[in-house]
Amino acid sequence: MRAQAIRAATSVESNIAEGCARVEREEFVHFVEIAISSLNELEEQLSLAHDSGMINKDTHARHRLTIELLRRMLISLKLTLQRRIAEDESKRLKGKRSA
Repeated sequence: MRAQAIRAATSVESNIAEGCARVEREEFVHFVEIAISSLNELEEQLSLAHDSGMINKDTHARHRLTIELLRRMLISLKLTLQRRIAEDESKRLKGKRSA
């Protein structure tokens, strides 16, 4: 269980880093979505650890708060990227019409 949690946590940061390296915003969005999924997996591993008595209530609550904060940040990043993609597309279409 510990190894799965470590893999999920590592996947979050790895996908953000890989998405940042992409030229196209659409690709970045894809990697942010994968990072969010990995964060959800990490949250599930945390709940399983709590339910099995591997971590106490306070540790569980503290880490859940951190995960929720990270999730909100990633969702905000995703929405910002999607909004910019839509703005770029709108500008591109306006440019075609005036040409």
